[in-house]
Amino acid sequence: MDYLLELYTLQEAIEKNDISSIKMLVSQGVDINQDLGGWTPLHYASDQGSLEIVQYLVENQADIEKQTLGSTPLLIASQNGQLDVLRYLLENKADPNCCDKKVTPLIFASRYGNLAMVQELIKYDAEINHTDHSNSALHFASNFVHFEVAKELIAQGANGETALMFSAQIGSVEIVKELLNAKASVFKRDFGKTALDLTENEEIKTLLKEKMFPKKKGFFHKCFCARTEDN
Repeated sequence: MDYLLELYTLQEAIEKNDISSIKMLVSQGVDINQDLGGWTPLHYASDQGSLEIVQYLVENQADIEKQTLGSTPLLIASQNGQLDVLRYLLENKADPNCCDKKVTPLIFASRYGNLAMVQELIKYDAEINHTDHSNSALHFASNFVHFEVAKELIAQGANGETALMFSAQIGSVEIVKELLNAKASVFKRDFGKTALDLTENEEIKTLLKEKMFPKKKGFFHKCFCARTEDN
C-alpha cells in the first residue's frame, strides 16, 4: 500500500470515527504506531474522544505512553476534556504525571474546571502539588475561579498558601474561605506582599484580618463568663 495513501486513509478513518476501516487497515499490516504528521493514531483518537477506537488501538498494542510534539495521548485527552478516554487510558496504566513542558493532565483539567477529570486523576495518584514552572493545579483552579475544583484539590491536601494570594487578588471570596478553612497561611509573602496587600475586595480583607489579628477575650469577658457559670 502506498505510504501517503495509507497515512491519509488511516487519519481520515479516525476523523470519521470509522472503526471498520481502521480494523481493515490494521489487518492489512498498517503500523498502529506510525507518525501521522506529528501524532500517532492513538493521539488523534484521544483528541477526538473516540473511545471505541482508543480501545481497539490499545488492545492492539498501540504505545500508550508515546510522546510526540510534547504530548502523550493522556495529556491530549485531559487538555480536550475527553473524560471517558482519560479514564480508559488510566485504567490501562497510562502515567497520570506525564508532562508537556512541566504541564500535567491534572493541571490541564484544573485549568479548564473539569471536576470529574480532576477526581479521576487524583484517584490514580496524580501529583497534586506539581508545578509547571511556578503554578500548581490549585493555582490554576483558583485563578480561573473554578470553585468546585479548587475545593476538591484543597480537600485532597493541595498546598494553598500562594493560591490564597491568587484568589485574594482576583476577589474570589468562596475560594478564599475554603483556603482559610484549610489553614492556608495569611502571612505568606510573595515579593514582599501578603494576600491582604493584594486584595481590593472588602469582604476578603475582613476575612484575612480576622485570621491575622484574632480578637482575644478580655478580662471583663472572662469574669462575666465565670460569674454566669457560678450562677
